[in-house]
Formats: sequence, structure tokens, C-alpha cells
Amino acid sequence: MSTPRIQEKDLLSTAEMELFNLSQSQSVMAQRSPAQLRDKITRARGLRDRARTLYRKQVGHTLATTSTKRGFTGLANERTRQKAEVLDGVVTRLSAAREQLLEAA
Repeated sequence: MSTPRIQEKDLLSTAEMELFNLSQSQSVMAQRSPAQLRDKITRARGLRDRARTLYRKQVGHTLATTSTKRGFTGLANERTRQKAEVLDGVVTRLSAAREQLLEAA
């Protein structure tokens, strides 16, 4: 499920937004070399994994403090989950663009 562009701007930091904008533009990705895209993918994966880990920690903390089975109440931790989803989309798009460049070469 994708989130609206306005929400993505509110969710992501400046560095994350730069990667998001890069992944949205096919023409800009085509100008990059496979090595440059690999570096961007590595950076995006790190950010995605960091957001996923933070989400799991937050859910665990919410579980401990609310004593509910799911550890998820209302919109608690929702921003972190959405951020991880957005960054996962960035990784997917960058990886696909890199594969296309490698196949074309």
C-alpha cells in the first residue's frame, strides 16, 4: 500500500527524501552507473532495516506498557511502519533500475 506524497515528505528525513526522489525518476536513475545505484541501494537498505528494527522495538515497548497481546494500539508506531514501507519501495525501485542497467550493458 503506498502512501500519498505529502505523507512521505512528512515521514522522511532529508537524506531519505533524496533517495525517494531518486527512485521516483527513471531518467535520473538511467544517468547513474550500476556502481552508483548499488551504493544508493545499500544506503536505502540500511535506512529501511533501521526503520524496521525501530518499529519492532517500539512494538515490544508498547506491548510491555499496554499489556495487550499485539502491542499495537491505535496509531502507535504507525509512522515508523509507514516509513519502513516507503523505504522498502525505494529499495525495490532502485534494485529494478540497477538490474535494467546491467541487462542493457
